[in-house]
Amino acid sequence: MTDYTFTIIAGLVVILLALVSLYWSNYKSRQTSTVQGSEKIPGLKPKHPKQGNLDDVKAHRSMQEFLVWLHQEFGPVAKFWYGEQFVVSVASPELLKQHGNLFDRPDLFLKSAEAILEPQSVQFTNGEEGRRRRRIYDKCYSHAIVMDFLPTVQQHCEELIERWAGYPPGQHIDCSEEGQEIIVKIAAENAIGADFFQDEQHLKELVRALKTADKDLTDRLLDSQRGSSVEFENGTYWHSQRNTSSPL
Repeated sequence: MTDYTFTIIAGLVVILLALVSLYWSNYKSRQTSTVQGSEKIPGLKPKHPKQGNLDDVKAHRSMQEFLVWLHQEFGPVAKFWYGEQFVVSVASPELLKQHGNLFDRPDLFLKSAEAILEPQSVQFTNGEEGRRRRRIYDKCYSHAIVMDFLPTVQQHCEELIERWAGYPPGQHIDCSEEGQEIIVKIAAENAIGADFFQDEQHLKELVRALKTADKDLTDRLLDSQRGSSVEFENGTYWHSQRNTSSPL
C-alpha cells in the first residue's frame, strides 16, 4: 500500500468518525434535553419502552380513574407516558388559565373514537379552521343558553325524587343506573326537544347500549395495538356475554 493510498483511507476514516461523533452528539443532546425537561415534572416513569404507563391506566380501569389517582399522588401537574408519547396532565383551573392560548390538540386520545368521530369533525380540527368552528359551536353552550335547559333538569329530578319517595322502606336503589338513565333522558330531551322515553324499557336499552359503546371505546384507548379499525361489533359481543338481555 502506497503512502498516498494510506493517506486517503485514513482521511476517509477520520471523516466517517467525525460524522458519527456529530450524529451521536446531536442525538444525546436531544435525549438529554427531553430527560431534563421531564425530570422536573412529578409523575410516572415509563414502565415499558412501547407501552409506557398503559398498564397503570388499565389497572385503574379507565383513564379518568387513573388521572384521579395520578393527581392524588403527584399533585396538580403530573406526567405519564401514553405508549411512547410523553404526556403532562394539568388538574388545576388556575394553571389551565395560564395556558389558555393553547388550542391545537394531538389526536392521540381521539384515535380510539375515530370509528364514531369522523376525521373532519371538530374534535380533530386544529389551526385557524378549528378556532373558527369552535367560536360558532361554543355559542350554543354559553352560560345563558345552558340556563334554558334548567327547567327540564329540575322537572326530571323532581320526578325521580317523587318516585324514590314512593318506594317501600328498605328497597334497594341502584343510584348509578338510575343516575345514568336520568342523564340520558335530560340530554336527549334538551338536544332533540321531545321526550322519547315514555317507555322506560327503551330508555334502559339505550343506556345499556351506551355503556357497551363506552366499554368498547375504553378498550381501544387502553390498547395501543388495537386501533380504531377493529369492528365495533366486538363491543356488542362483550355486552351480550355479560347481560341476560339482548343488546340494542
